[in-house]
Amino acid sequence: MLFRALCKALLWDEFSTTKTCQRVKLALMAMKLTAILLLTVAIQVSAKSFSQQLTFSLKNVPIENVFREIEKQTGYSFVYTQTEMSGARTVTMKVENAKLEDVLALCFKEQPLSYTLRKKFIVVKAKAPVPVNTIPEEMRLLPPLVDVRGRLVNEGGDPVAGATVAVKGTAKATSTNSNGEFELKAVDEKATIIFSSTDIETIEIKLNGRRELFLSASKKISKLDEIQFIKYGITTQRYSTGSISKVSSAEIGRQPVANPLAALQGRVPGLIVSSTSGLPGAAFKIQIRGQNTLNPTTNNNVMPFDNPLIIIDGIPFAPNNRNVNQLNSLAAPGTAAFYGNQYSGISPLTAINPADIESIEVLKDADATAIFGSRGANGVVMITTKKGQEGKLRVNTTVYKGVSRIGKTVELMNTREYRAFRKEAIANDGRTPNMAEDFDLLVFDSTKDTDWTDYFLGKSSTVTDAFTQLSGGSANTSFRLSANYREETYVMRGDFLDRRMGANFSLHHETPNKRFSLDLGANYTFQTNNSAGRSDALGNFTTLPNYPDFLDKDGNLVWSYKGIEISNNPMQYLKQGYTGRTYSLLTNMTINYKILDGLQFTTIMGYNTNSFDEVFMRPIKAMDPTFKSGVSVFGKRTSGIWTVEPRLEYKRIIGKGKLVMVGGSTIQKEFESSSEITGSGYTNDLLLQSLAGATVIEKSNIGEREFKYASLYGRINYILQSRYIADINLRRDYSSRFGPGKQVGNFGSVGLGWIFSETSLIRDHFNFLSYGKLRASYGTTGNDAISDYQFIDNWQPTYNSYQGSVGYNPMNLYNPDFSWAVNKKLEIGTELEFLQGRLFFTLAWYRNRCGNQLLAYRLPFQTGFANVTMNQNATVENSGFDFVLTTQNVKKKGFNWTTSLNINIGRNKLIDFPGIETSSYANTYTVGESVNVRKLYHLLGVDPATGVFQYYSAANGKTVEPEHKTDRIINLDPATPKFTGGINNSIRIGDFTFDIMLEFRKQVGATFRQSIYTGAPIGSRSINLPKALLNHWRKPGDVSEYQKLTTGYSGDAYIAGMYFGASDAAYGDASFIKVRNIALSYDLSRHLLKKMQWMDIQLFAYAQNLFTISGYQGADPETQAYTNVPPVKTVVAGIKVNL
Repeated sequence: MLFRALCKALLWDEFSTTKTCQRVKLALMAMKLTAILLLTVAIQVSAKSFSQQLTFSLKNVPIENVFREIEKQTGYSFVYTQTEMSGARTVTMKVENAKLEDVLALCFKEQPLSYTLRKKFIVVKAKAPVPVNTIPEEMRLLPPLVDVRGRLVNEGGDPVAGATVAVKGTAKATSTNSNGEFELKAVDEKATIIFSSTDIETIEIKLNGRRELFLSASKKISKLDEIQFIKYGITTQRYSTGSISKVSSAEIGRQPVANPLAALQGRVPGLIVSSTSGLPGAAFKIQIRGQNTLNPTTNNNVMPFDNPLIIIDGIPFAPNNRNVNQLNSLAAPGTAAFYGNQYSGISPLTAINPADIESIEVLKDADATAIFGSRGANGVVMITTKKGQEGKLRVNTTVYKGVSRIGKTVELMNTREYRAFRKEAIANDGRTPNMAEDFDLLVFDSTKDTDWTDYFLGKSSTVTDAFTQLSGGSANTSFRLSANYREETYVMRGDFLDRRMGANFSLHHETPNKRFSLDLGANYTFQTNNSAGRSDALGNFTTLPNYPDFLDKDGNLVWSYKGIEISNNPMQYLKQGYTGRTYSLLTNMTINYKILDGLQFTTIMGYNTNSFDEVFMRPIKAMDPTFKSGVSVFGKRTSGIWTVEPRLEYKRIIGKGKLVMVGGSTIQKEFESSSEITGSGYTNDLLLQSLAGATVIEKSNIGEREFKYASLYGRINYILQSRYIADINLRRDYSSRFGPGKQVGNFGSVGLGWIFSETSLIRDHFNFLSYGKLRASYGTTGNDAISDYQFIDNWQPTYNSYQGSVGYNPMNLYNPDFSWAVNKKLEIGTELEFLQGRLFFTLAWYRNRCGNQLLAYRLPFQTGFANVTMNQNATVENSGFDFVLTTQNVKKKGFNWTTSLNINIGRNKLIDFPGIETSSYANTYTVGESVNVRKLYHLLGVDPATGVFQYYSAANGKTVEPEHKTDRIINLDPATPKFTGGINNSIRIGDFTFDIMLEFRKQVGATFRQSIYTGAPIGSRSINLPKALLNHWRKPGDVSEYQKLTTGYSGDAYIAGMYFGASDAAYGDASFIKVRNIALSYDLSRHLLKKMQWMDIQLFAYAQNLFTISGYQGADPETQAYTNVPPVKTVVAGIKVNL
């Protein structure tokens, strides 16, 4: 009847039938079950009351363990001090569906403690002491002596062995045995007992006549014991034999960045992260310890770039950090040399909100990466997202807003300087200005002087970021749900916008007996990038300073000026739109089942997909009036990965050590489909986003690919006496990129560690050394860094038909003989901690060698094929040192100051390449030099007599036209810095926190000079030029930096200028110190919000890329691109509210 009444009240009468009401009832029940699944914790916590039912079983545990169990099941919180707990007895309890008041009565029975209830708090205090019987005065003069026994355990109930137990103020002391037990004889019954160890917080307990003590010690959390996520488990730096660096959520959260990779800059030794552009959504280059592979083909002008494996919650993401776009735009201008960055594009990592990340671990050596197999050959970046925590429902919200501007730019000539520059060039050629070539001097307004850099790049962009999360849970079920929104505009002129919206969800559930657990996770992001499809607009700032106005009074593009046709209006890009839409979904599920004590079965399953739809629109209004129709290009790329990883894990105490064995398998499949369709003949600009409006449709770049990967692996880890560590990894990998019989490779690693600070010699004689470890690792990983389907013969259709039929071109020969390249990694390191954590130091030497390289060999033209893939016994070596120093400079009440410094000194070298002199790589690589080396001409300077550049010549000593084979004598590596690093200072004074992080690099790179001597002669009217070129040769005898000016396409000056960009003069010092991040925050909670204990509020201001110290000749030494937007400096202010 209730449901029928509900139907009548909410629905039309004709629908309030019995059948309809049953459906409503079922729907309501389904909705209720769904709500229970997603918000279990919130309901449990908020609905609990004093009459709740409790169920648990505990045996011989500290009373604090009972408190924690009650807190988990009721939402009540216990309030007590450690001193009050010192005399508590152990508790053995088994209750089932018992009331809270009954459980408390049983818990406190025969305890020297009492409790009172205050709202949702249970306040525990020691009982008032019982009056002592009257004792004769003479007996009181001698303090009674007692024998004290007891046991020391950690928070998990495990015994703490080797802890020092001392009587304060005396020399009497002992230590706990392997079971955590101790005994002290003849101790003053009023004495104070001190418990201390390297891995627990020190405890001081007054006996007050007690003879038995059972204590639970809190773990001392130091940098050594912070959890590090690794494949198939967790570890700590204390017991790790691998090279792992961690960036925490706190470090990430202080940076107002959209891409998680940006948060890693300067924080990890051996990791180089560089922006490709300062525009929203742009890609980042990321590399760990250098380039391992050679260019697989000499026909590829884009050098290979070894990217690490990226893992998110155990599932591979964005293979090879590949850009998601196909079409060009402002943020993804393409690989043309004009833009100065071959790796530019739209990053897939912008789909991950940094605020959802718990930590990022960077795995570098063989021991840490071998378990990933060939996927981890170039290192691993593991991203772990935040999970729900048991406890009351918590709500956290962060909102900030700020502005961004570009930093340093190259100063260009004004109109007066430019006109004098042009006139001098014309005079040098012995001619007078004419309308055909020099209308910029004869027609353009000589009094107009526009700073186009400020006009096109001087805009302040805005950034708005909002994030909120809900989390909570019980002992068995916890959840987390978050949502984020980010909006960024462009520093370029135009109404361009990048907008991201996303949600993240995680759920953890385990049975009360802890035998089964389930973890679910999902992340969905929708992102839109609206900009311009004319990427050449990035060079608009080089427009002539006296160029006529681009728009008329009605805002229409101007195509002529005083009878002079303007064929390429720089403002066209404002009319030619580009839209890119990202749809990203990441899901994962982990199932754990405890088969037996010590034996656990785990399966990780995941699926992620990324779809990027983009369209470039060139409307009629954006083109010269001679064009009567519009054009649109539609691109679509969909990629995805699914992974299944079952494994067994066995743990056991053997002797005085702990053994962990893991065995399992990985099955992975990657897929990708892409298409590019051009529609033309649009007669209405409103139809440009639909192919239906096109009269001609052409398809191109349509393709699909598939990659399969499988493996079997095993891992054995043994820690003996908390001192000796051994770690062995074995793996057998399968890759579909190789032919039959070559698809399987066997790889492995071994890691050893010795914590020598646990020896009695160090403990007894070197008290200042609180921790010391030596570690070493060696191992091999496979490398299959080639394109798919290289071993099979394949063909593609011809563009032209023959006798009405489409033909086919051969693309690849059947070649099943090539197989895995092999990375061999060796590392030796030490870790030292002094003065109980006040100073922490690590030093590691590494040497990585990649051999059996996969290369392309050219074939004779008569074969019909350009090349064939083969293995070559060439070896690339990356070696160097990683150095980390962390100091706690000041640690006082109300004042803390810590400093962290990291440095990497690395070298890349091709150490072997048999037969390179006769191979197609003879002009690309040199044995003994870096694989990133550029072979350059050597500029000798400007001839004072002729005013023309002179280059080294092997034949004649000097020349204006050097030979390609003999005169490129300079080997310069612009991709491998001599050293890199970062330094971070964190200061906390009261409720204020201040952090400043600097990144530094010592490197060389391409300067603006590489771009100015390309294309048209430097004295022509094509573009404006940097003021630095005013220091050019004018007359015989001049000593100048630049040669004489010319407008002609012949003569020595033009010829010599053509070689300038390929000479060492086009490169220079690109070293820098960049203020990567400044963070200032103030916690309002303690003072202004004393009456609002349920709320924490923090105000903050963050700055990113605030300024750069460098002598670099160009805009920014990080991107080293003349015609691109450098990294922007961003300043934001915001608020964090925690409920």
